[in-house]
Amino acid sequence: MQTTQTFCTPEATFDFIGREVLDEHGMVVGDVVDVVCDDAGCVEYLVVDPGRLRAARYVPAAKAYHTNGHQVVVAWERSWIMKGPKATGNHRPDADRRVELDRHYTDG
Repeated sequence: MQTTQTFCTPEATFDFIGREVLDEHGMVVGDVVDVVCDDAGCVEYLVVDPGRLRAARYVPAAKAYHTNGHQVVVAWERSWIMKGPKATGNHRPDADRRVELDRHYTDG
């Protein structure tokens, strides 16, 4: 069984933690509360907290960019993100959760 180590450099996390996330249409999704990095330390998923009474969600960081106002824009609609897999525990997705994430965001 292969174990994937997840870690992030301070520089990688600083660019995202605490930033407001907008969807591809400018709708507020929530705030980045954590990031999930690949073995090379590159941000792979953002963990976005949509606010009170809603569970945080994983959002792929691919194609994400920062605005001049320091917000993060992601390549997905808010409604699709909210239908996606919830972030759980320590926010580090296991192999099954990664398959679920890939399936959800590939179909979207």
